[in-house]
Amino acid sequence: MTEEELRALIGRGEDQRTEFNAAEADTSDIARAIVAMANRGGGSILLGVGDDGELLGLWYAQPRQITRHIRTMPDLAAWRQ
Repeated sequence: MTEEELRALIGRGEDQRTEFNAAEADTSDIARAIVAMANRGGGSILLGVGDDGELLGLWYAQPRQITRHIRTMPDLAAWRQ
């Protein structure tokens, strides 16, 4: 899917085949969306997109051992990319 196709999908909003889940969605919310899509015969679940179509992005907590190693990397921005 191209960026243009993704933006068009988001622009059409949620429906029975498209579900948006905000960045703070927990695993049970995502699991319910997956089951609902499977029961409807498929669709798209977009994580990091608000109900209004706003691009919220994703974040997560880093395990301590990974965070420790990240601080020693010379190019942190490239690693996160």
